[in-house]
Amino acid sequence: MRTLITLVLIFTLFYSHAQVLENGVMDINNIEALLNADGGMFMEAEDFDPYFYVPKPTGDNPPSTIFSAGLWIGATDVSGNKYTAAHIYRQFGQDFWFGPVAMDYTDADYIEKYNNVWICDKPTIENHITNFATAGYEVPLSIASWPGNGNIENGESPILAPFFDYNNNLIYDPENGDYPIIRGDKAAYFIFNDDADIHTETDGAKLKLELHGMAYAFDAPEDSALNNTLFINYSIINRSLIDYTQFQVGVFTDFNVGAFDDDYVGCDTTLNMFFGYNMDLCDGPTTPNYGFDVPAQGMIFLNESMYTFKNYYNDFSVIGKPVTDEDYINYLAGNWKDGTPQTYGDNGYGGLINSRYMFPSDIFDTLGWSAVNSLHAPSDARVVGAISPQTFLSNDTLCLDIAFPFAIAYDDWYIDSLGPSYRAWYAVSKLKERANQVLEYYDTNVSDCQIVYAKNPDFVLDVEKEVLSGYSIAPNPVSHSITINIDDKAMGECHIAIYNSSGVILQQSIADGSQPIIVDMFRFPQGMYLIQIKSKNKNLINHLINKL
Repeated sequence: MRTLITLVLIFTLFYSHAQVLENGVMDINNIEALLNADGGMFMEAEDFDPYFYVPKPTGDNPPSTIFSAGLWIGATDVSGNKYTAAHIYRQFGQDFWFGPVAMDYTDADYIEKYNNVWICDKPTIENHITNFATAGYEVPLSIASWPGNGNIENGESPILAPFFDYNNNLIYDPENGDYPIIRGDKAAYFIFNDDADIHTETDGAKLKLELHGMAYAFDAPEDSALNNTLFINYSIINRSLIDYTQFQVGVFTDFNVGAFDDDYVGCDTTLNMFFGYNMDLCDGPTTPNYGFDVPAQGMIFLNESMYTFKNYYNDFSVIGKPVTDEDYINYLAGNWKDGTPQTYGDNGYGGLINSRYMFPSDIFDTLGWSAVNSLHAPSDARVVGAISPQTFLSNDTLCLDIAFPFAIAYDDWYIDSLGPSYRAWYAVSKLKERANQVLEYYDTNVSDCQIVYAKNPDFVLDVEKEVLSGYSIAPNPVSHSITINIDDKAMGECHIAIYNSSGVILQQSIADGSQPIIVDMFRFPQGMYLIQIKSKNKNLINHLINKL
């Protein structure tokens, strides 16, 4: 394990006063990978161990292809103010925390609920759909605990994790037929934010982002590409009141392809992929290692183009580890820490031709620029690839789909321009074949990046729902005003509150059914609003209204 004594001590001291971070493991196919509740990926936060095992481990101390991964985000507003949030290892600082954006992040119920990674699989969901109304059926914990709704009294969004709303009541109640909406044959869901505390990783200003991640995979032994890939879907929500004029998202990855100290990296802009691979024929001797069966590990942007790719050194030089918020923003933009552009050739610094991508050439191209023919390529590979900067308005959602494919070249011989037996490098060629197949699958089968809450289109008509529920709210969508009718016999006296999308109460009233409540919506901005009805005779009712 690559851990210096000083690093261990710092890490231990940092976490001695912190709560244990929960995690979940995806293991449906040839990959076994760990996800943390705060959005950090592939590293055990407590033991500081890598955890992206491919193939699945069969013994103790298995090799991993990735040590740690996570999102980097940089932004500026119209006044030029800068904002950053990034995940690396959490041993020196932290910018992300588990849970949605809220008013109180220290509440015991909040911590208990959101310090979690929710894992659910397709067979369990299908069985629930078939049997939820069957006598004696018990809802499995993986479905019952799904975080479909937030606590709006704590400023949380009313709808969180995506679910199918069987009875269209906006409340996740699986005992009445609701169920999680997932991709793949198994999925892990995690919710995190950058708002819970000050940023000590980048020392940057908060963005007030809420991030929803769904890692998913397929049990597909007949499809070598899908069976050797982990997918991750992100929904990034701007819960702030700020419109970001330059908003950029990157994926940081510390490749450890077996032994940590003999790796190279590269990228393929035609595949929107960057990757790590072994620098020579055999992995090691540092342990754990893959020996001669060395894989290549990739990271693909599926629904966005890769705008920059950078490989930096594990030191504090001008081309080394980022320290300040300016460093992170520069790296996402394809610049170095001193603001100079990345350049083509050698170590990417001080050349004549600007290049947003490091090591973009095929590794068998002796005339191109790859780590193989660079005199100063780092062997402890830490990289970040980013999508293009964009405008990100208040309350907007940015969706990002990525994938982590890998490949091992089991062929004994591969003839190329460099001669025979470059088996470890042939894994890169194999990886690119699988990346192509993954992209084809995604383009064919995924029509929309976002995974969202869905109403049941076959549920009873509005007039029938009114009879069943004891209330009606119309019209929806609304431009000017809405009318709320309460059936006093069914509901009794009710407390009615209207919340905006940030969980702020805009209006409250009491209804006893003697006359309708008319709410002027014309004065409210366009967007989604939650009407909450609390009754002594019925459970809490949540109703979403779309203000045009």
